[in-house]
Amino acid sequence: MFKSCGQLWSFFHSFRSGKVDLEAFRHRQHLSVALCYAAVLPVGEAVSAFREDLLSNLCPLGLESKYSETITRFWIELAAHYLAQHGAERCLADVANAFAERFGDKGAIAQH
Repeated sequence: MFKSCGQLWSFFHSFRSGKVDLEAFRHRQHLSVALCYAAVLPVGEAVSAFREDLLSNLCPLGLESKYSETITRFWIELAAHYLAQHGAERCLADVANAFAERFGDKGAIAQH
């Protein structure tokens, strides 16, 4: 999905600035963004930042009802755990790709 850390961070900053195409923003992209937040912020702050940025992308389209705090918290916490287990000394793009591959099925949340 991401060929370099630069590509991952560019996507992350596009999301944060509201310049990502939400039609192309699927579950795996959500996971990658969650991983980026978890890489730079403590879990509580990562959840807050993701919420704020996600809602700023959704609200102008009238899609704010798609937001779920519980689901956001789950994915951020899982991303933080995954980073702690698999992220040391690795390019974050590689970790994000592996994370998206491992948890790319949205149904994974029902298993936890």
